[in-house]
Amino acid sequence: MKLPKLLDCTLRDGGYINNWDFSPNFGKALYRAASVAGVDYVEVGFFDPGAKSGLPWTNLSADDLRSIRGDLEEGTAIAVMINYGSVSLDDVPDAAKYPADLIRVAAPKSAAKEATAFAAALTGMGYRSTINYMGISNYSNREILGLVDLMNRFKEEVEYFYVADSFGSLMPKRTREIFATLRFGTDAALGFHPHNNLQLAFANCLEAMEAGVDIIDGSVFGMGRGAGNLFTDAMLAYFEQCDPERYHLVPILQFADLYMEAQKQSYNWGYSLPQLLSGVFHCHPNYPTNLLREKAYTADDIYGMLRLLSEEYKSRYSSEQLEAMKAGHISKLAESAAVACSSTIRDLCAKHARKALLVCGGNSVSTYNGQILRFIEQTQVSVFAVNNPQPPVPSDGVFFGNRRRVLQYFDQIPQCAEVIFGPEIHEGAEANFALSKVSRVNALKSIDSENSPYPMMLPSNSAIEAILGLVQLGYQEIFICGLDGYTSGTRSHYYVEQDAVSAPEELEKQNALILEELRITDTVAERLGFTYSIITPTLFTDNFNSSVLK
Repeated sequence: MKLPKLLDCTLRDGGYINNWDFSPNFGKALYRAASVAGVDYVEVGFFDPGAKSGLPWTNLSADDLRSIRGDLEEGTAIAVMINYGSVSLDDVPDAAKYPADLIRVAAPKSAAKEATAFAAALTGMGYRSTINYMGISNYSNREILGLVDLMNRFKEEVEYFYVADSFGSLMPKRTREIFATLRFGTDAALGFHPHNNLQLAFANCLEAMEAGVDIIDGSVFGMGRGAGNLFTDAMLAYFEQCDPERYHLVPILQFADLYMEAQKQSYNWGYSLPQLLSGVFHCHPNYPTNLLREKAYTADDIYGMLRLLSEEYKSRYSSEQLEAMKAGHISKLAESAAVACSSTIRDLCAKHARKALLVCGGNSVSTYNGQILRFIEQTQVSVFAVNNPQPPVPSDGVFFGNRRRVLQYFDQIPQCAEVIFGPEIHEGAEANFALSKVSRVNALKSIDSENSPYPMMLPSNSAIEAILGLVQLGYQEIFICGLDGYTSGTRSHYYVEQDAVSAPEELEKQNALILEELRITDTVAERLGFTYSIITPTLFTDNFNSSVLK
């Protein structure tokens, strides 16, 4: 098997990880190491004279390229990338004035034909060029045959025709099929840019090599966008075993030891759950990243939502599409969620004159524990914890707003406890958790599911959802403790919260959403004829009744 050429894209693709914060010495050291190691090309960044960011390596001048090359006249070839659409041919200088050995053009699926013609035109200006067809996993077999036609049409002008596994979604079998199809249909030089979301970049490269690929991309330590790329160092180790006269691993290892360890300590890249899901669903990683960040969904919830993602939006992120997926998921669950009230809760509601206390997770529950205990004794209320079955006060039961919380705490729920499930916890969950005394609520049944006033159809905050749930079970006067709001740098919970958020901007966003949902709940309360108030200190002062615990 003939070994393909090897291109290192650490400086370009790795820049997505550290915002291209590579020192000039880093770039020169990488170039020297790659030259000695036998790497055929080093892609050093972008050519983009219209770039306004001012970031290094994102708009490389001719002097920048000469500086990187230094005095290595026989050094490896230098490549730069152009994102198709960001640069016009008029922006590109004559090849005699810009010492790039190779210009690569990144092409979205929607502009494959135009971008290929652009790459061919660069050759007409004196450059060697490649075209990189991004998101190959979202190409159908018919569309791949369309690429064969493009390759045959432009193979005299374009040096390499790359396919890029942008979301790391390809399986080895599919990689073999794609390159076998391309190789059968054209004798154009083929390239492969793998990503490692499913940890299959190396395996996929071996399949591509068996099918006759001519050039592959990698980066040192796999540094690159998403889950990262093929490891240049690992592929060099393989190449060295195959041809020890041509390839040498040690120079890259020396570079990695001196430069990459520090990068790895400062920045995080590589395998993660969001990147795995991005690979599985061939989609932009922001979809699973943001769903996981909310800490409100289980893995199978997220799996189900990503299945709803249309082909139109897979390759490009849309926050509106994400919200539509979440709303669709909630609506589907809510439609099938029946309301059920246990006899025990009916008795508690009557016994306590339809009054209840919700114990949320805020640290004020610990701080004001004595006053809360006196309030419970004096007021004679039913007590329900929210999302935690073991609050620091006696309780009659626990409300769970989402299945993720049930999974986290089900082993702490006493078998005799009353449990209330919100509509996001599917029917039959009690069988999975061996719970015998379960009530179910569906707030949408009370607030008109056709026109829910809440941004996410249901309240995103479990305490607010619990208020509506208790009303549905018959309670009319509801007190709340521990709905404190989030403050950066302070202890937010009376217990160790596994899903605690610490970033100030995220805390601020959560507070704003809770405030909005409380204001909506005020309107719902007036319409349905119930009252509620927060009785421990809170950021949400409009709903704070400071006189209750005095």
